[in-house]
Amino acid sequence: CVAENFMGQTTKTVDVRLQGPPGPPDPPALISPLTRSLRLRLNTPSTGNSPITDYKLQYRRPSVQNWTLVHVRAPQASNYELTHLAANTAYVTRARAINKFGRSGYSTESEIYETLPLLPKPARGVRATATATEIRVTWRAPNLDPDMGSLIGYKVKYYEAGKANSATVESADPSATKYTIKELNRGTLYAVGVYAYSAAGEAPD
Repeated sequence: CVAENFMGQTTKTVDVRLQGPPGPPDPPALISPLTRSLRLRLNTPSTGNSPITDYKLQYRRPSVQNWTLVHVRAPQASNYELTHLAANTAYVTRARAINKFGRSGYSTESEIYETLPLLPKPARGVRATATATEIRVTWRAPNLDPDMGSLIGYKVKYYEAGKANSATVESADPSATKYTIKELNRGTLYAVGVYAYSAAGEAPD
């Protein structure tokens, strides 16, 4: 700016910093899926020369039109866990940023992110019948739950009584309901278990 009178003039340079609402962020990024939650990173947009204070995060299933809204404080944004989700389910997300001058538009939608399936339930009605060197094991499939996803198969575990740390594991197809363990030691007591497993892991005892 310039100041001037009959004595002359003086000039001073002033830096002007324009401030305003932030720009739209990139879509939320997936850090890791969990069984009933998604761990997300909310990306920092153009800030409008004012610190981002908050985010509005929205999510929905791809087949649903209505969004659910979550308020996220800026310090949580780099590693935010979106909770209360259904297991084995797909979601899309989007976010907007907020500073003291206003809020941005929403980001574009994220890719589809899926929560992990639940662990399968235990096999039912497990029975074992022994001969001199074999054990025939039978079972029924666990109760099915859409949140579990598909079974990959069963693990048949057996070990000499008192030696659980040295268990042998053999595999059976997901449609199997029986399995014969062969070439066992005569006169030896064995413990036997059948465990359904899926992409999420192995059924609990």
